[in-house]
Amino acid sequence: MENSHPTGPPQAANSQEEFEKLLSLAEILQEYCETKKRLVFLCRAILSILFLVFVFAGAFIAYQYFLQEHTTSERLFVVLPFLAVSAVSVYTLQSYALRISRRIHSDQKALKRVLQLIHETEGTVAKSEGWSALDQAQFEIRLSRLEIAP
Repeated sequence: MENSHPTGPPQAANSQEEFEKLLSLAEILQEYCETKKRLVFLCRAILSILFLVFVFAGAFIAYQYFLQEHTTSERLFVVLPFLAVSAVSVYTLQSYALRISRRIHSDQKALKRVLQLIHETEGTVAKSEGWSALDQAQFEIRLSRLEIAP
């Protein structure tokens, strides 16, 4: 009759596979965080450019429609759409950047938890698998790329 709960080497192989899955998950989460940080930077750069465009366009509109003779309806016809486009653009980009920032925070929390699990199980897996110095160095190199600031 076969043992329904295998012990010994097959279990160690499973722990090695699970350890590798954790390390791969950590690498994926790290990449997600980096990609999202670049998106937030891009959104903020676009917001800065939009701000400058809106300031210069606003100054031009003010000069054209308030310092020169125009009726109130002509002024409103130009100013209100400009203000609406400006407000919607800024709100949309800022909301998107904020949503991405929240997701980065969630991914970083998950990454910290995965790294904690890796650190907790590293010694056991290294011992059960009989890692050589080269295996240990390879692991440490992969792990060093994943360390994040607290």
